[in-house]
Amino acid sequence: MRQFCFTIFIIVMLSVFLKQAAFAQTPMIRVGQTVLGTIATDEVQSWQLDVQNDMDLSVFVRRTSGDLDPRMSVYDSQGNLVSQNDDAVEGIIFDASTTFLAQANEQYIIQVEPFKGSGSYQLLVLPTTLPMVWDSDDFDQSITRWNTPYTRQENNKLIYETGRLIDRTIVVRPVGYTTISDAYLHVEFTWRTTERSTTFGLVLRTIDDAFTPDGYYFNLNPLGEWAVVRQQFGQLTILDEGTIELASNIISLGASTLGEDLALFVDGQQVTQIEDSTFSSGGWGLLLRGDGRAAGVEIERFMLTTAVVVPPDTPSTLESWRSIRADEVTSELAEAMVITDGGRRVYTILDTGYQIAPQTTRAYTQLPDDVLYDDIVVNIDVVSLEGSDIACGLTLRDNGNTDRVIVYVGTTNDAGVIVVRNGMILSHTYDFITLSDEDRLNDNTKRLTIILRGPYVITYINGIYFNTQYSPPSQGTVGVILLNYAADAGRCQFQNLWIWQ
Repeated sequence: MRQFCFTIFIIVMLSVFLKQAAFAQTPMIRVGQTVLGTIATDEVQSWQLDVQNDMDLSVFVRRTSGDLDPRMSVYDSQGNLVSQNDDAVEGIIFDASTTFLAQANEQYIIQVEPFKGSGSYQLLVLPTTLPMVWDSDDFDQSITRWNTPYTRQENNKLIYETGRLIDRTIVVRPVGYTTISDAYLHVEFTWRTTERSTTFGLVLRTIDDAFTPDGYYFNLNPLGEWAVVRQQFGQLTILDEGTIELASNIISLGASTLGEDLALFVDGQQVTQIEDSTFSSGGWGLLLRGDGRAAGVEIERFMLTTAVVVPPDTPSTLESWRSIRADEVTSELAEAMVITDGGRRVYTILDTGYQIAPQTTRAYTQLPDDVLYDDIVVNIDVVSLEGSDIACGLTLRDNGNTDRVIVYVGTTNDAGVIVVRNGMILSHTYDFITLSDEDRLNDNTKRLTIILRGPYVITYINGIYFNTQYSPPSQGTVGVILLNYAADAGRCQFQNLWIWQ
């Protein structure tokens, strides 16, 4: 028995030794840093993280190419599993994220492996307890979301510059940004100008769309001088300030708002935490100031994280789906707690039709350009009148061809949800649908009832649940869309479009 126990002990110690020996060869990652990797099926890759202070950390593994569904594990220096995750939200968000309390002077190993598939990934370690990615951009595609007089794209970076004579703070925001409360905003950048007059930073909980809105400002200059500032009624109040040594050319800057707690992070280090209850929620963006001189930065990436928002439980069918009264359908959804109670119908269109050329996709906005929605319920009846392989549906949270969510039904009893970001298709959920006579309206007409709630798009087809799709939340317009995959012309008829907010 003693010999058996000794053998088991040797096996366990050898296992730990081999794991640690393998860990010793791993590349380093630091708090506030992003690294990229490419991984094959059945491969395991490890990254070493050294932590100097007790701190809460969130680790993100996000697919950037291929069909990779990543799984991530965090081990301490003794080989003990600290935290593990496969899907950020089970069955919906396949990127991995986890939060844990890191101990001072400890070495951690982050292992990345495919749950299935292979491809490239992005790994981030951020000093936050907020593990859901609410918005992000690597600027490797179109950046029309940041199309302002002060920004442009060059070499997969966002160039942000003020003119020489501008002496005020310029705040820019992505198109379609939404109001938010608790959040961690992270940016990685380099300086284009290094004078003390250059100030770059982050803004959170802004309450208007002015160039210099009221809200919280988290500022940094090239000398490492930082400040947390509250602007209210045009007056600036310095809540805290100081100086930190900037360790590298690529700087990570982070700011968080958690209830009344405000915190600023530079290169993964927390430089201050203060309390202020002036603003509870609002918009967000980036700031730059030159005090009458040229000022500029090159931004590598940004990420906004929040607490995990779990999609609501959805009934498999809607009893009221045949009703043309918006209040009857939304009352059932409210009773099932899919949406909040109350609201009002804000838009109705009874009947419209559109032609589409062969092998073409075309969207037709149904609202004025300045009417933008995020959380709503939308209903529409669609039927294809011409075309052998055509799909008809809605485009939602639409900011033009670069950002939109498309929900459609096709002539071959197919349906799908497409998420487009920066002009690229992030995801396409596709399936065939089977409708019995009891599930039909008339002829081939199909009714789409769609709930947009937080980061989720929930779709019903003729009252039958179809799909819940994760879509980074964004404000945008609503329109009808035609997708023609055939060589002949097509025509879609749309009826009973209403929007409930």
